[in-house]
Amino acid sequence: MSAAETPESGLAVLVDSHAHLDAFPEAELRKLMARAGRVGVGAILAPGADLASSRLCVSLARRFRQRLHEGPPQVLAAVGVHPMFLSGPLDEDAIATMHSLLSKPGVVAVGEVGLDSTGPNPSLQMDALRAMLRLAREADLPVVLHSEGPVENMLSLIGQVGVAPRGAVVHYFTGDAATARRYIEAGLYISLSRTLVRRPRLQKVARELPLDRLLLETDTYPMPHRATEPAHVRQVAEKLAQVNGVTLEQVARQTTANFRRLFQGG
Repeated sequence: MSAAETPESGLAVLVDSHAHLDAFPEAELRKLMARAGRVGVGAILAPGADLASSRLCVSLARRFRQRLHEGPPQVLAAVGVHPMFLSGPLDEDAIATMHSLLSKPGVVAVGEVGLDSTGPNPSLQMDALRAMLRLAREADLPVVLHSEGPVENMLSLIGQVGVAPRGAVVHYFTGDAATARRYIEAGLYISLSRTLVRRPRLQKVARELPLDRLLLETDTYPMPHRATEPAHVRQVAEKLAQVNGVTLEQVARQTTANFRRLFQGG
């Protein structure tokens, strides 16, 4: 299904660009996928958090290869090691495993990778991210970035190593407009999550950002007292449409086109 199409129900086609589907048991996963399909979610990107998680995401991409009519969304996968899951330096075996996984069908990115000021040793994080950015460049794939901490650290490392031509996305962005503009000026996309629905400050930021550099996500994962799921990406789209004074269809069409351009070269 292309970015310009809508399902038979008339719902706008949406993409959840970040959902940890691998963390859910089978019975719950089936329900999440069905509910997402019913509200017009056509595709979901499932990022890995470590090597085991990445393998599961690859298997989900193989299982949900395409969306048929109004069935479950297509799943695409990203492969990487989250900074909070680093237990030591990435050795040659880990890099080789990721390199192998990146060649599997449905794998479209390196991620979730990045920096977190509350995580393990900063130099360990920098070395790991540097290695995975190089891996992404070699594979000619975009990157899904976790960026919690000074923007200068992330932009400095990207400036040193670079990213593949299609670029990268800063996922779950909750910062200010100046920070968002610095990422965008560096050629990156910004992904907005369900926090947009409940934070007026972030709504003001979103109003200042170009729609052709934005993605939508839910950052779905099982957590006590948190009931976010891919179907809720529609709420994010509706709020973005409201704060920008445009239609849901315009937001869906543009953000889905952005997703296809970044992750599928479309």
